[in-house]
Order: sequence, then C-alpha cells, then structure tokens
Amino acid sequence: MLLEERSVRRFDFIASEKFWAWTIAIGLALGAMLGLLFNKPITRFDYNAETVVGAVKDKIDYGVYPVEKDAGGQSFRWLTPQARFIYPVYSQKQPLTLVLRLRNASVAGGPSQTTEVIINDVSITTITPTNEFQDYTLKITPPYTDKYQLDLRLNTAPGWTPPGDKRKLGNMLQSVSIDASEVWSPVERPSRAALLWLLPLLALAITGLTIFANLKKEQNLAKLANYGVVLLSAGLAGLMLLWFVLLARVGYNGFANLQTFWLKVACAAWLALFFGWVALDGPAFGKPGAPSLWSWWRGKVAPLAIAHPGIAALLGLFVVNLAATGAFYAKIQLEDGSLDPIVRYWDGPEYLLIAHNFYDKNDALLRIDDFGQHSVNYPTAHFPGYPLALRLFWYLVGWKAAGPLINFLASTLFAFVLWRLLRDFNYSSRPFWLAAISLVLPLRWLIYHSVGGSEPLMMLFQLLSIYLFKKERYWLAGFSGMLALLVRPPTIFLWAGYLAFLGWEALSRMWKENKFDLNYFKWGAALKVSTIPLTLLIVFSIYAWRYGDFFAYFNIPEEVKHVKPYPFPALMAGQDVSPGFFYYYLLEAGGLVLLWKQARRDLFWIGLATMLYTGFLLHNDILRYSLPAFPLLIIIPYAALLSSKLAKWATIPVLLAIYFYSWGALDLNLMWTDNWNLMNNLLGK
Repeated sequence: MLLEERSVRRFDFIASEKFWAWTIAIGLALGAMLGLLFNKPITRFDYNAETVVGAVKDKIDYGVYPVEKDAGGQSFRWLTPQARFIYPVYSQKQPLTLVLRLRNASVAGGPSQTTEVIINDVSITTITPTNEFQDYTLKITPPYTDKYQLDLRLNTAPGWTPPGDKRKLGNMLQSVSIDASEVWSPVERPSRAALLWLLPLLALAITGLTIFANLKKEQNLAKLANYGVVLLSAGLAGLMLLWFVLLARVGYNGFANLQTFWLKVACAAWLALFFGWVALDGPAFGKPGAPSLWSWWRGKVAPLAIAHPGIAALLGLFVVNLAATGAFYAKIQLEDGSLDPIVRYWDGPEYLLIAHNFYDKNDALLRIDDFGQHSVNYPTAHFPGYPLALRLFWYLVGWKAAGPLINFLASTLFAFVLWRLLRDFNYSSRPFWLAAISLVLPLRWLIYHSVGGSEPLMMLFQLLSIYLFKKERYWLAGFSGMLALLVRPPTIFLWAGYLAFLGWEALSRMWKENKFDLNYFKWGAALKVSTIPLTLLIVFSIYAWRYGDFFAYFNIPEEVKHVKPYPFPALMAGQDVSPGFFYYYLLEAGGLVLLWKQARRDLFWIGLATMLYTGFLLHNDILRYSLPAFPLLIIIPYAALLSSKLAKWATIPVLLAIYFYSWGALDLNLMWTDNWNLMNNLLGK
C-alpha cells in the first residue's frame, strides 16, 4: 500500500505544472550553456577582389569595375575616383583594424594618385600607394553612425582615363580586411573564456547535491546539501550577471555578429534568472528541513505586509520598478557611456523645449533643425501638464534627469493605484502580482515609462480618477481627470466614458422598473466629473496668450491628431505592422466582452470610450496610444489568466522579449546627434 501511495505521488508530481515548468527551464538552461560555450563570434572579415562587392549592401554601383588580372595573375579591381563600400561591421567604443591592399596606376601607365580614406562620412587619412600591391593598416574607432555599419569611401582624385578607354580610373584594390577582435575582447579574453567553464562544472555539482538531498535519509546531510545548492546557484547567478554586463559592454558589434551577440545575451540572461531562482526556491526539491530563501523571506515579510498592506505594496512596487527600469538603463549606460539616449528619445526633446520656453516662439532652441522644421504652433500638440512638471523637477535634478525621474515616480504610483483598484474592488486575488507586471506590460510601456514621455503622468491621473469615480468621490475624480487632460488630450474620452456609464445606469434602471424618470440619472455626479473638459479652457487660454490663437491646437498644419471619421484606418493603411493591430484590437474587444460578462459595467463603458478613440486612429504606433486602456481592457478582465501559475512561469521569456524589443526600438526614434549636441550646448551639459 505504501508503494502504491508513493507511485501515485510520483505520478501526480510528474503530471504537475511545476514538474514540466522545471523540465522546460532546465532544458533551456542546458541549451543556454552550449550557446555561451560554443557559439563563437566572427571577429575577422576578409574580402578579396571577387567578394568585395558582395559586401555591398545594395545591388547598385558603388564605384568599382569588374575583376581583372595583372601580368602576374593577381586579381584586382579598378576603383573609380569615388568608390564606396558598406560593410556589416560596427564598433562604438573599441578600435577596428582595417587593412587595405592597394596599388597605384603606374603599372598600367597611369599617374601616382593619393586615396583619401573616409569612414562614416569622416576623413581618416590619405594613402599614397606604390607601384606594388601593399597592405595599408589603419587602426580606427569608427565615427558614430546610427546605421550600425562601416561606410568606407575611397576617394582617388582626380582620376585618369587610359588611352582608348572611356573609364575614369583611380587606384587598384586587391582586398579589404577588417579585424574586430577587440570589440569582443570583454568576453573573448582567454582568462575570461576559461572562467566560463566554471558554468558546467558548478551546474554538475548543483545537480549532484540536489540528487543527494533527495536520496539521503539523514536530515542534517540533506540540509547541508540544500545549503550547498543555494550557495552554488547564487554563485552561478552572479557569474551570469557578470557575463551579462560584459556582453553589454560589447554592445552592437556589426550585423554579421548580431545573431551571435543577441544569442549570448539571451543565454546569459536566462541562466542568471534560472540559477537565481534555483538559489531562491531550489531546496524545495530536497528533503524537508532546509526552507528555501524565498520561503524564509516570505516568512519575514508576510507579517509586516499583513499589518501594513498599503506601505508594503508601495515599497514592493517601488523596488520592482527600480529593478525593471534599472535593468533597462543598465545596458544603455554600459553600451553608450551615458543615459543620453533615454532623454533623446522622442517626444522627450519636444517636451523639454516647451518646459524651457513655455511656448515662447522666440526661444533659441527653435534654431535646432528638429524643432525649426515645424510650424510655429506645432508645440501646441503637446499639452502643458508634463512640461510644467519637467520645469519643477528641472530645478531639483537638472534637465536631463527630470523626465526619467518624473516617469519613474509616476509609473510607480500608477502601479500602486492599480493595486488599490484591484484589491479594494476584489478584481483579483493577486493584486500585487498584477500591479507588478503592469510595470512592464504591454510591449511599448517599458520604453515610455523610462524615457521622457508624458504617458506615465497621464495614466497615473487617469487611473486615480477612475478609482475615485468608483469610490463615488466625484469632485476628486473630476479634478484628477482635469490633471490627466492637462497632460494629454485623449483624456477627454475618460469624461465621455463616465457620462456613458451614468447614462446606461439610468436607462437600465428605467428599463427594469418600466418607468421613465430623469431623476434616475445622477446629475450631481455628471456635473462634478464634467469639470474635466474645463481643462481645455485653461490650455487654450495659454495658447491664446502665447500664439494669439485660442484654437491654435486645431490649426496645426501638420497631422498631429491622426483621428479619421471611419473605423480602423490603421488596418486599412496596409502597413507591415497592421496585422499586429488587428490582434490587439481583438484582445481589447475580448476584454470588453469579459467586463460585460463580469458585470463590471462602469469599466466596460470607460474602456469602450478609450478603445473607440484608438479604433479611429491612423498611426503606426497604436500600442502606444492604447496604453491608457490596458489596465481596464487587459489587466482587469484577464486577471485570472494573468495570475495563473502558467502565466508566472512565462514571465522570464516574456521579460526577455520585452527588454530585447525595447533596447532595439530605442535606437529607432532618437534625436539626431548634431541637433542633440546643439541642445546640450544651449541648455548646458
């Protein structure tokens, strides 16, 4: 009978979600180890006369003639006076070794001409080739380019035309070689490569100790083995964090290395998270007696959290946001040497412009091309709430830190208000978990609560308004809605959602009682929340003062509102990203259906109002404009699914995907370097 009970328990364990989750995690960890140990980067790129054109990105003439052979049988190509090559190799900090094998034209009866070497539009040096093929070695750190490539130009002026030949010739090129080994030096040094072999050795030791702890009947020995698992796992997690930092220093090294780089980053990140979790929860696999660090920590914190839930939730969300934002910033700091890309990300510079001059048409910053190319009243597309907050924090921490600091605090408070909403109205049994994941979901949110965007402040005030509305504190709900509208124009749809719910509530009561009575409508509540659109009077009065036009916002020549009179124009545009919009709309529509089935009519009508706005929006960033609807249409209706064990096990791969996307997307929307340098000079570094 005892044997049968053990068999049943063993079968139940094998059939459990935990067993399969750990099995998959261990399998991925083994694959990650192989990826780190054996996936070696390409560090040398050699192009001979035949293949040098194959390195060119586009199938167009970049200034070389077909392959020829000299009297000695050596292959070469004639350069035109302005030859250009684009190589898939890039380095931001470490030098590259470029070797050009050239010969002048004297062997063919031509003149001895110099060749100017220009890399990424910056002149590096001038070479005077001899009448024999020779290697000319240049060790350079390529000038900055946001295209992540090596743009090599070989200018040989003025060129010459051989008798009976119509071609304009420069010098002869036999080969190009690029050595990028120093780019990978942070992780490819022999001492560090040897250190990496501790990974499989310690992993085997952890496996052995885990098996020993499960098989050993002696309780003290099982405890000792469990503690060994904790220590070794923590050590491996630290080693992988070190490797992640070293890989961050490598950064983007070139398109030929891009897959290798990201695979190594993913492997290091996964192993750091995996062994970190083993250190926290691994001993649960061993004999009882040695509690996991996670259990020990929960035992210490749980009583305090129960006694002071609000303070505990706020502190916990602060720590979660600090970790989430810090991880996002860490790679940027290590790769770029500063957090300037955070501040350069649009629309951050535009909000800084307004914070500096408060819609002054004569501000010196308007000399910058990025700002000067727009119409005079283009800044009115950005409402003054966020610039006013920037100006306040500007005095405290400086102009570069103001935006990120405001957004960190606003996003933390946003998550806390969401926690209160979920907890106070019993929307979820795991309110803290849902509030924590709301700091990274949806996909565009991590970027916009980390850079200088106005979304976090708007979402904080909007969600606070919804919370107060549900608490029937209508004056405060209206005031909070006014602050949200002061930050971003789409908040006007929050007011529409309130009125729609109040109207439905009155009509529903009339229907049930079969009685028409206008007193069923909560006129007092409607009046109090109708303070929200009064913000427009304040904003437009500021515009009238600064631009002499009360309706300046509606007279912007550029397309800034993106609203069309027909539904789903973003799908009709036929862009590559349109199919993704369809599925997100479908997800939101599913959220509305669930809210109705869950009898959450207030959230349904408010959510419908916010969704209708994005449904009529023609823009290639629907996910960004849908951020305010995410708590209402995704977090709350799908709370049970998002709180499930399976969803929690999916956290690690989802987090990796979000971070990789966010780091990549950050580089695609930055203020140009020259304009950024000018802004630095005008505002002061």
